[in-house]
Amino acid sequence: MWIRTASILLFFTMGLSACLSPSSIDLGDSVPTSSIPGVASATAPPTTIAISLTPSASPSEIDQTPMVPQAQSGPATSQPLKAKSINLTSYPPYRPQPGTPVAMANFIQPAAGCNWMGIGGQAFNLSGQPVNMLVVEVGGTLSGSDVFHLELTGNEPNLGPAGFLVTLSDHTIASSASLWILLYDLAGQPLTNKIFFSTYQDCTRNFILVNFVEVNANLVPQIRLPVIMR
Repeated sequence: MWIRTASILLFFTMGLSACLSPSSIDLGDSVPTSSIPGVASATAPPTTIAISLTPSASPSEIDQTPMVPQAQSGPATSQPLKAKSINLTSYPPYRPQPGTPVAMANFIQPAAGCNWMGIGGQAFNLSGQPVNMLVVEVGGTLSGSDVFHLELTGNEPNLGPAGFLVTLSDHTIASSASLWILLYDLAGQPLTNKIFFSTYQDCTRNFILVNFVEVNANLVPQIRLPVIMR
C-alpha cells in the first residue's frame, strides 16, 4: 500500500517539475504585462513630454522706457502761488540824446589833428537847459590797457555851457565797444546806464560826441511782468 502511495507521489512530483520547466512554457501565449493593472511593459517606448514655453509678451511689447529716478522734492506746501509785479523799467533819469554817440572829426582841438582822440558833449535837463556839476566817468579798455577818467560837466565851455571833454589818446586807435561812459550826480548816484561806444583809426572820426538829456519819468513806459513766488 505504501509502495503505491510513494509511486503516485513520485509521478506527481516529476509531472510538476516538467510543467514548471522553461521549455514547457509557451511564451507566445503569455499575457503581456502591460495588460496587468499597475505593471508597466518593459518594451513600451519611453514617454516624451513636450513642454511649450510661451512668452507672456513679445520683446516689442515690453516697455523698454528707462526708469528715471525722480528727484526728491521738499515737503509740499499748501500756500498758493502768488504773482508779484516787478518794475523792470526803472529808467535812469538821463539817457543819450538821440543820434549820439556819434564819431566825427576833431574840431575841438584842431591844432592836434590826428594826434588826439577823445570824447565830449553836454548835459541838458527837461527844459533843454544845460546842467553843470554832473560827474562824467569814462572806463573800459583801449588797446589792451585799462581806461579810467573823471570829468565834470561845465568844464569845457568850447562845447557849450555844460560841456565836458575827456582825452582818450594822443593818436587814433580802433576799438569796438570796449569803452563806456556814465553820468553821476555829486552824491555818486548813477544818472545813466553804461553807454558803450567804439573808436576809429581815422582822422575824420577821432572825436566822439555824446550829449545827455533828462528823461520825463511820466512818459517812460512801464513794463510789468509776473514773478512766481511761493
